[in-house]
Formats: sequence, structure tokens, C-alpha cells
Amino acid sequence: MLSNPPFGVEWKKVEKEIRKEHGSQGYNGRFGPGLPRVSDGSLLFLLHLISKMRPAVEGGSRFGIVLNGSPLFTGGAGSGESEIRRYVLENDLVEAIIGLPTDMFYNTGISTYVWILSNRKPAHRKGLVQIIDASSFWQKMRKSLGSKRKEMSDEHIAEVTDQTVRRFRGSRAGRQAHLAHLQERGFRLPHHHRGTSAARCGGQDRAGRKRQAEGQAAAG
Repeated sequence: MLSNPPFGVEWKKVEKEIRKEHGSQGYNGRFGPGLPRVSDGSLLFLLHLISKMRPAVEGGSRFGIVLNGSPLFTGGAGSGESEIRRYVLENDLVEAIIGLPTDMFYNTGISTYVWILSNRKPAHRKGLVQIIDASSFWQKMRKSLGSKRKEMSDEHIAEVTDQTVRRFRGSRAGRQAHLAHLQERGFRLPHHHRGTSAARCGGQDRAGRKRQAEGQAAAG
């Protein structure tokens, strides 16, 4: 499954129904772990997808969801957001968090993150969350579309996939966070973009700059 819900959308119009499900069904419903603030329903989308996962004994599921930065850190200890993060982390459902470049979407230039969740983690991933900074994996678009000024090339996508799937340990762009460390942080997940390898720091990578220069030369 893959989902890209609206960023930071409020859920006041459906608040009555959601609170009723939370109170009456608890963990038998979708929202047992908790409810986020009404002004941002991002984590409700996350819980909805978790409720659709195939049980691990039946083969399990894996999905990705694109969210803004708020679900990573909003809410103090005991808040709805913190309790939802506690639930997904203590149940070892978060496989990876991938920080994307800014200016990737038509209507906003904010930082966004892909959460990869799975209830069928292989043994070497259990108890760990992979953090990948792909914020410098981009090339400039020939023509902007609203706030969308950057795009990831096939090479960038292949590199992130390789970091996520094949090079879980010791990857150039990634690191691993242990559950115990995240508990000490109050279940706040890392969200500040950090530098990666020297070849990919400071905006476009070398391949992206080369493609842009070739395009400018062709246009001239």
C-alpha cells in the first residue's frame, strides 16, 4: 500500500464519529492508541492504514505513507500524538523514515517524509528504525509546477531504494535508531535533515547538475 494524504488537514467535521469510535471500540477499532489534535489529522491516516494491514500470521503487510514533519515530533508525553508514536514504535511497526527534498509537491514547499511501516520485519531489522536523509537527492525541474521545483531522477529513486532495502547497515545516507533511544526521546522521531556523503551535499548531486548543464547547453 502507498498513501499520500493531505498535509495537516483538520478533522473537526468528523470529530464526533472519530471520538465515538475511539471511545467505544478502543483497540478493536482504528484509533485505539490515541487521537491527535483536531488541527492535524495526519496520524489518523496512519492509524487507518495500520488497521488495513494483513495479520503477521497471514503473511503481514508493508506500506508507505507521505507525511509532513509534524507527526514526527508534535505533542508532549501523554498526548495523543505521543501515544500513537509509542504504539507504532513499541509494536515495532516502523521500518524506515525517509526525509525527502523540499519543493516536491505542487501546493507546498515544506519538508516531507515517507514512513515505511511493516508487521513482517526481518530479524536484522527488529527493534530498529532506519533513518534516511534523501533531502539532497534531487534535480531542478525544467519548468516549475506551482511550488514543485524539484524532482527525483530514476537514479535518485534507485539509490534511496538501495539504501532502504539492501544496505540497511552502514549505508552512506542512513542511520539506525534503537527503540530504547526513542523511548528516551519521548517517542519523538528524528526530523532534522543532516548531510550525507560529500557527493550529495549542498543541493543537487553531481549527476543532477550535469543534467541541468546539458539541458541549458541544448536550450542555448
